[in-house]
Amino acid sequence: MSDSRGESEHGYHKLAIDINRLHAQQHGAEFVFVHFPCLERAATFTKKCAACVHPVYGPRASPWCKLVAINQTMKRYSNHSRFVYMDSDAVFRKPLMDDHWSTHVSMFTNYPWDDVVPFCTGVQLWTRAAMSQRILDAWWNSPCLDYAFAHDYEQFAWHPGNELYQRYGQLVHVIDERTLVDAPGQTIAHIAKNRAGERVWRFNAIKSAAAGRRLPRARARV
Repeated sequence: MSDSRGESEHGYHKLAIDINRLHAQQHGAEFVFVHFPCLERAATFTKKCAACVHPVYGPRASPWCKLVAINQTMKRYSNHSRFVYMDSDAVFRKPLMDDHWSTHVSMFTNYPWDDVVPFCTGVQLWTRAAMSQRILDAWWNSPCLDYAFAHDYEQFAWHPGNELYQRYGQLVHVIDERTLVDAPGQTIAHIAKNRAGERVWRFNAIKSAAAGRRLPRARARV
């Protein structure tokens, strides 16, 4: 996970951190949170916080910084082969299965907006491979200048009309599970911008349920 807000700040992002950390501990996985504090304010844009900087294209809003977080984490944990990135409005409901994974990267369907971009970049499953790194680098190096601070940020790079999608789109495994709407048996609950008012109470309920089924086991490193 990554966010421009820190772990000590209150908000739905802190609930998501708690839920996803507990899920990682329950399943013997590492949990990593990368904080990208605001570097500067850009009052004329939707996202007012510039949290990371591309060496060519300049400052970018915090949603772009997830690509930096993923890259840093893959390098830091060089003995790991699989990595999951979660936006701060997405939480685990149950474990991932083997068929969620692919050779390079998997993402869940962007339903009900899959006619615009077929997959949602808020949850990403990366498998270590040379091609995976190439995709990640190409994504970060996508210009998308009009979307550095505007929705839909880094996801716009995967619009079917853009070079990134045309070159690498066929290598992205689209998981046909609806995470952005209520659906039975969800692996991930992703409470996106259109339902922002529901985040706190939904995450509180999920956190309570997750804590209630916690099993005693050795503590995973965080």
